[in-house]
Amino acid sequence: MRFSFFCRCRTLEMASIIALMTFAPSTLARAQQPQSAAPAKSSEEQVREPNAAENKHTFQDLLHGDPDAVADEKKFFALATDTEMKQRVASILLSLGVRDKVYRDYLEHAAREALADETPWPARHNAKGEEEDWNPAFLEWCKKRSLEPWATLKKVVYEVSNPWYYLAASGDPAFYDLFIEGLHSHNLMIVGTAAQGLAKLQDPRAIEPLIEAGRRTPGVGRGGIRKSLLYFSDPRAQAAAEEFYALTNSKKLMDLHRQEAKEKGAKGLFQW
Repeated sequence: MRFSFFCRCRTLEMASIIALMTFAPSTLARAQQPQSAAPAKSSEEQVREPNAAENKHTFQDLLHGDPDAVADEKKFFALATDTEMKQRVASILLSLGVRDKVYRDYLEHAAREALADETPWPARHNAKGEEEDWNPAFLEWCKKRSLEPWATLKKVVYEVSNPWYYLAASGDPAFYDLFIEGLHSHNLMIVGTAAQGLAKLQDPRAIEPLIEAGRRTPGVGRGGIRKSLLYFSDPRAQAAAEEFYALTNSKKLMDLHRQEAKEKGAKGLFQW
């Protein structure tokens, strides 16, 4: 079965993939099963509710470094149990310059777990680096483990790579070497997100590794790399970005991304 891949984005071009496929009736039936009763309130809800009436801090207050808002988020991180919420809070706090080891360690642990995932990438690519069909190695992986390819594809795209978004959005220079490791991942979502993490750091040492990765990486991985290179003013980065966009005749997209980079700078890559 052939299919096409489409990108969705959080604030980036390559932040996910949706395969255009027809769901089997059995899959739809399972999806339509009634949900169980509402779970007990999470620790996040319990932490936030008591002071909801008095809490006048907005997300913008937090992004602007309001001391009370920052203190509330530190407390929330300490008491929360939801892993993705903790990653989000740790990422925001690091981006604000609260460079405590506990936040770095939490994000790095999650990112390395994702990096260790051995699931093959679901798509096979053509000569231009475009996704065009299932990767036979991925289908064999699923078959040996009695996994449904579509469900496994969604896990690889939406779940495995998620920690890298929070790592990259943190803008913490301490993660430079880890971002370089991410450029070598077989998970193309991790590659692209690591590239944008490097773009946010604006460390010129990253230009050559990004160019090298762009020449060996297909699909959404290269998509994240080429966009990231536009955020460096160095002529080498700009020329390589043009080379990579030209591979898929994407000049209009390049012009759009270049304008975004010009208007917003590296701060425009992520939500914080």
